[in-house]
Amino acid sequence: MPDDPALLYVGAQKESKGLDTLFAAVEQLPNVTTHICGDGPYANVTERRASELDNVVYHGFVSEAELTRLRQESTASVVPSIWMENSPLTIYESFAAGLPVVGSDIGGIPELVADGKRGYTFEPKSTSGFVEAIEQILDHGPDMRAAVLRWARQRTIETHVSNLETLYTG
Repeated sequence: MPDDPALLYVGAQKESKGLDTLFAAVEQLPNVTTHICGDGPYANVTERRASELDNVVYHGFVSEAELTRLRQESTASVVPSIWMENSPLTIYESFAAGLPVVGSDIGGIPELVADGKRGYTFEPKSTSGFVEAIEQILDHGPDMRAAVLRWARQRTIETHVSNLETLYTG
């Protein structure tokens, strides 16, 4: 767990991922470092905003080793999508690394985050709601780490296959 608060966004650089809301929110949280990883058509906007905001670091595409390091140094992951994400892989990966998630209350995100259990949700495109959720995660996120890891350990591929076998074989 890092001493200094840090957020991690991992995903495609697309407007639909809610990056504008992320930039607006972290602009109001100058003492929170935000790491952004990924590539895509919105990368030029991300690069520009990172150059304008002292607390935003754009890494572009990173190796698995670098991503592991960033997860270890982060307080929480953020998933600020503005479109109907079904079941974002980045949430599962975050939980497996012991990171609670701040995510938009849209699509399948709130079911995974379970507001107050494995992170916090906010209304999509709501900068004030996002800031409030980030502040909550900074206060309570460390207490959620054990619950997040426990949840992830119960949802391994082996467990899923075993459950399916039980379901279909009776």
